[in-house]
Amino acid sequence: MKNRAIILVKSGGRLAELDNLLLTQGWVGYTWNALTTPQAKPIFEAEPGFAVNGRVANGFNKPLPGADIILLSHKPVMEMDTVSDQEGRFTFKGISPVDTAAFVIQAKRKSGSNFNILIDVDEFVPPIFKQSTFSAMPWYLNTDTLLLRNRGNKLSQHLAEEKAQGMGMILKEVVVNDKRIITGSKNLNGAGGADFVLDQADREKAKKMLLIDLLEQKFKGIFKSGIGVNTVYRLKGHIIKLVIDGMFIGKLGFKVDTYMNYLTAEDIKGIEIMYTSKYAMAYDPQFISKQIGADWNVPVYVEVTTRQGRGPFLKKKPGIYIYKPMAFSPAKQFYRPRYAVKSTVSGVDLRSTIHWAPNIVTDTTGKAVVSFYSADKPAGYTIIMQGSDLNGRLGFTQKEIIVQ
Repeated sequence: MKNRAIILVKSGGRLAELDNLLLTQGWVGYTWNALTTPQAKPIFEAEPGFAVNGRVANGFNKPLPGADIILLSHKPVMEMDTVSDQEGRFTFKGISPVDTAAFVIQAKRKSGSNFNILIDVDEFVPPIFKQSTFSAMPWYLNTDTLLLRNRGNKLSQHLAEEKAQGMGMILKEVVVNDKRIITGSKNLNGAGGADFVLDQADREKAKKMLLIDLLEQKFKGIFKSGIGVNTVYRLKGHIIKLVIDGMFIGKLGFKVDTYMNYLTAEDIKGIEIMYTSKYAMAYDPQFISKQIGADWNVPVYVEVTTRQGRGPFLKKKPGIYIYKPMAFSPAKQFYRPRYAVKSTVSGVDLRSTIHWAPNIVTDTTGKAVVSFYSADKPAGYTIIMQGSDLNGRLGFTQKEIIVQ
């Protein structure tokens, strides 16, 4: 039996000494296999600093080693250069992270030519936040039906009394139909004349999502069939006919697959989809007869309006790449006025945003105290609180207080 050495470290207070004593009484075990097994590579590696990484290749996706890469920026003003390695990879380090930055990356061969050279930058793909499936039970579930009937009768009686006293009037149901308009659309039915419209709000939520991913998010029934030149995409079981800025890419000899995996939400201003005869007949006068015939050949027209408005032309230029990273901003201290007790305050405090405290930690009872100086103008204040516990569960509440 081995002897155990107990070392007591003296510190102030009996509770601290008791804590040190309890630390020596714990059981310690070792998993010897873990000592010899190589450590698993973490899913997300530590990033010591902001860097721009990418790859240069030719039109056949073969790497171009030894290519000269230049990075230019106006905010912050800088110019850097490097050379691609044997795999065509390049890295720019030591870049100061700023908000809303834009970098222009240029690549040239050893000969100085940028012919048939393409640049791809490692874009950041944010994780998808999955909403909790928990839903609060409505108040009316598992409730006495007699109580519900009584509540409904009281509401009807109250409305009737208000109408009799001239305090109100019950209006008939009014249905308001709104048409989403895509500015600059070449839709043959006119802007917004479609069965389904994705506007700028939908595009901003999608950020850098590909066109095919954006459509799959809105329509779960999209699928791809065929190989090579026979590749087609189907929506609602019918063939997608892609129209970009009023140009039918099929008539130009281009493939739908090329643009489905090329255009991103940042390149698109809006999308209009026509799959009923009301709107699709403007694109194909024989649409109704195709519906009566073989459903498998009925087209679905997807009109894409790009931000450039130049039609189905590839956005990438040989040897040039514009990179707009989502860099973080340095932390800024929120302004908080300090008023001494005996000081005479001059001026008027008319702040609209009063307080911002991002690091509030509650005590063991779940409570915390936050204090701040209000503005001089009497008004109502909206307090928004949000946070999470140690288990990752999110919380949110919103309150209003009145300052006289």
